[in-house]
Amino acid sequence: MPTYGRPGIHTGEEMLKLKSSYYKRDSLALKEGALIFPIALAGFIAGGVLAVFISPLFGVWSLAAQIVIPQFTMLGACVLYCHFRYINIVDSLRVKTLSGKQIVLLPVVTLATVFAFAPIAQLFVWILTELGYNSTGLPLDEDMPGMVYLVIFALIVVLPAIVEEAVFRGYILSGLKKKGATFALLMSSLLFMLMHGSPTQTVHQFMLALVMGYTVIVSDSLLAGSIVHLANNSFGVMAISILTMLNGGWIIWVIVFVFGIILLPGLLFVFTKLSEEKKSPVPFVLGWMPVTQQGGAPYSIGEKPIDWFDSIATFYKGLFKSLTFKGIKAALKSFDDKYTPNAQARKARLPALLFVAIGVAMLLWVLELLI
Repeated sequence: MPTYGRPGIHTGEEMLKLKSSYYKRDSLALKEGALIFPIALAGFIAGGVLAVFISPLFGVWSLAAQIVIPQFTMLGACVLYCHFRYINIVDSLRVKTLSGKQIVLLPVVTLATVFAFAPIAQLFVWILTELGYNSTGLPLDEDMPGMVYLVIFALIVVLPAIVEEAVFRGYILSGLKKKGATFALLMSSLLFMLMHGSPTQTVHQFMLALVMGYTVIVSDSLLAGSIVHLANNSFGVMAISILTMLNGGWIIWVIVFVFGIILLPGLLFVFTKLSEEKKSPVPFVLGWMPVTQQGGAPYSIGEKPIDWFDSIATFYKGLFKSLTFKGIKAALKSFDDKYTPNAQARKARLPALLFVAIGVAMLLWVLELLI
């Protein structure tokens, strides 16, 4: 369809050409991924200050404004940075589809994560409480109007699963992967924990970020992290509350910890295999299922489906044998070689501004603890 010479009017095809000519890259370099954190932190702080002044204008929705504004200023600052660096804002996030099996498994992974690390997190909270720190908890008031309560609860659950995943597992993680998958996973998790600035959530946020980052790396899809984040915000916190109310003493936390710490590695192993299956024609099925293709024909040599039970049993045997310093070091190297084999910036230095931002975030964490 012609534009008839009208300035500023373009067909869809012309817009795609303009977009492709402007955005020269679909991923962030190491330095750019590192700089996203100080930019996100500045945007979040600026949004928080802005929300303090303008949220009273929203009346009963003032709390909703206090939640939304910092999230959007944080994401907006990162998007603008990528735009002016000629980085494709959407493609760099790697929002790829997941299989139905992966989607079903991820909430279970989240629950196992909560079980595995909630006892450690609760121990840390107990120590802080003994030192005199009192957490304010979730900003929900039962006296709120019903609709306002539901909207604010939905914002707390959904918004971070979109915005924070885009910032930390999207832009930051993808940039830091140029230095290796292990480094990117650990550093992005640390930055995620510091951004929240909540002493009581320190352990939980770091461990959760490790799991979210791992699922994103192995699946190469931001959607995996968002699903885990959403599940944690919706029923993960509820599970911790229920365990606390049971008041079974330390014994119940020990049982939960042992159950979770055993179950979680196996679930992550299955998720990894499902991610590999998505890239391969060889299915991952239960040991008792018929070994035939979808059309009924038998598989040829080398195409036999992976035996689920046998694979998990072999994985756990290898896991318990490798719980040594050498074994962990070898596992991390294997993880790097598999998911970032061509990382060209392993020895590159990170920008000083990243460490300045980390210092600021740590200072805010300490101030929250003391004030």
